[in-house]
Amino acid sequence: MAKNHLDAEIRSKIDSFLSDLSTLVKRSALESVTSALTGGGAPARRARAARSRLRKAGRRARRSGADLEKLSGMLVAHVKANPGQRIEQIAKALRRPTSSLKPTVYKLSGTKVLRTKGQKRGMTYFVGRARKVAARKSSRRSAKRRARKAA
Repeated sequence: MAKNHLDAEIRSKIDSFLSDLSTLVKRSALESVTSALTGGGAPARRARAARSRLRKAGRRARRSGADLEKLSGMLVAHVKANPGQRIEQIAKALRRPTSSLKPTVYKLSGTKVLRTKGQKRGMTYFVGRARKVAARKSSRRSAKRRARKAA
């Protein structure tokens, strides 16, 4: 008989706990919905506005030549100061998404402004020697031109 009384008391405590818990969950859900409807949804609206600014007539807007030059300069300066970093590390330091840096990095690698070591995600970047080579070629040409003009 004492066992039945103890079981009933345990059961009533469990039921009251579940009732309180249910009330708290409902209140939390209601607050979340209210927050989202009244102003907590601002990040979603900001993201949507940013996407719409990037799109023109259904296509993504292209970056201007000046933007690409600025990005290239920032990229080369960072790699010069921090040789041997991966693209993820460079993107984090420049506060840019990796996807926006990849085309610029590939272009700079192709023109030998940047050189690479490794493969795929393990690829690291270093400053190349393309600018020095180009400067030497132009100085040779100007020396030949000066010699022709003098003759």
